[in-house]
Amino acid sequence: MENLHILQQVMSAASSTLDFDEVLERTCVILREMITVDFLGFALPVGREEVLRFHPARIGGPPPSTDLSIPLQNSLCGRVLRTGEFVVIGDAHEMIDDFLAMPDARSALAVPFSAGGEVIGVIAVESYRPNAFDAADLAFYTAIAGRLGAALENARLYMTARARAKEMSRLNEIGRALTSSLDLSTVLRAAMSQIQRLFLAESVLLFQLDAQTGALRVLRAMEGNEPVETDRHLPPGAGVAGWASTHGQPVLVQDAQADPRFSEQEDRCPDGPTRALMAVPLVTSERAIGVIEVGSGEAGIYTRREMNTLQALAATLAVALDNAYLYEQMKALLQERERAQAQLIQAEKMAALGRLAASVAHEINNPLQAAIGCMGLALETLDYQEEAEEYLRVARDEVRRAARTVSQMRDLARPQPVEREPVDVNALLERAVQLIQKQCLDGGIAVRWEPATDLPQVFVVSDQIQQVFLNLVLNAVEAMPDGGELRVTARRVERPTGVQIRFTDTGVGIEADVLPHIFEPFYSTKASGTGLGLATSYSIIESHSGYLSVESVKGNGSTFEVWLPVSDGGE
Repeated sequence: MENLHILQQVMSAASSTLDFDEVLERTCVILREMITVDFLGFALPVGREEVLRFHPARIGGPPPSTDLSIPLQNSLCGRVLRTGEFVVIGDAHEMIDDFLAMPDARSALAVPFSAGGEVIGVIAVESYRPNAFDAADLAFYTAIAGRLGAALENARLYMTARARAKEMSRLNEIGRALTSSLDLSTVLRAAMSQIQRLFLAESVLLFQLDAQTGALRVLRAMEGNEPVETDRHLPPGAGVAGWASTHGQPVLVQDAQADPRFSEQEDRCPDGPTRALMAVPLVTSERAIGVIEVGSGEAGIYTRREMNTLQALAATLAVALDNAYLYEQMKALLQERERAQAQLIQAEKMAALGRLAASVAHEINNPLQAAIGCMGLALETLDYQEEAEEYLRVARDEVRRAARTVSQMRDLARPQPVEREPVDVNALLERAVQLIQKQCLDGGIAVRWEPATDLPQVFVVSDQIQQVFLNLVLNAVEAMPDGGELRVTARRVERPTGVQIRFTDTGVGIEADVLPHIFEPFYSTKASGTGLGLATSYSIIESHSGYLSVESVKGNGSTFEVWLPVSDGGE
């Protein structure tokens, strides 16, 4: 009857809470108050450690410290935990390998308790007297183990549900963070930070898949809590990440150092070699875009549950990244469209001004030529009137300058048709740089230019393109009255295929309100400028199906960019 009362008390105490640790604690309190033995405790494994730790209820003496633990392998409780079968020891002096919690105990009783069909712990009862436990004691403690197991199962289910709800809430929070922006850098930064915190990862690698080759390039990396710059990549199918990408399956590795698929390119843990590893493909509804890989220096730390969580997160991340990629592409297309519209407007403006320039040039060119001729004749007849001769010379020079302006206007309106030929851009740039070397040396300007090694030839009118290059380098030199640096670069570009030439100076820059008019005829910020140099250059490049553009900030220099197409004959 007394034992039944104790069982009822245990059942009541154990069912009064859904917290796992509290179930054990309250059961311990009831048994400590109602049972007289030398030692009673609940032994449970500690994570992946090879020890059992007691939640004790010592009777007949002070409770032991809360960190009382025994080895898992060489102990009576460890044997019961492994086999799932009870053990009764009449005389501990006859034991050889399995020792007890109390070194001086003579007899012991150990009964397993289960939760969810799995043995999770052991009730251990020990006495200083030999043969202290009989069949009735075994039945009693087996009944306690059953009640305790049921209560712990309820607590486990509750805690699992609560943990799952918390995990879903966290995943929802992460999902909102990832999808709250379409900026690629913001999405990547949020993804790496959230994944590192969620899994307490020592390394996180985000690989981008090259759809053409199947290779993986590290797009972002974190070591510990810090983002790191790296240019690492994996050939197609290489590494754990490569295997996951090739097979389209997630991978859970308990010890990466023992896995033949593991690559040193994936070894990013800051405090030692990578051990535990999870790799999940990033797949949208249409295609694979990469792999997310999470690593730890502790072997076996990740379970199937963490893998499932990472897969759920990877699905959201793939959508967020795909949206960000599409947004970046859309921005690039819109910028290209805006530039094309600006070029079209500029071309229409240039055409209208060119027609005006042609008309003006036609109307005033003949009178100018007649005036120049008459002044020449007058100069020949003035043998002794030196002062009048000087005036006439000045007038003739000014009229000639006006005639040159008219000639430039005519060229702007109707560039002379000349047969094009394959030309080495490096040679034209070298000539332009040579022509301004002396001027740069005198003005304290350093010229940085090296010929590009892989430039294709372009089919152009050599003299016209040379004129454009020379005009651009002269403008750059004039923009640096106090010295500076002129950097000239050329490289092949794709989509569309062509040659890009850039002239970058560290000069005074261009006012924001001036930039939209920089290529308009007769628009100049120079005191003695005609405003036809850049306009003519723009017209020449446009006639070659290329484009001329400028980027500048007042006080921070300017960059003029020329793009010339590569025709079939120029490949």
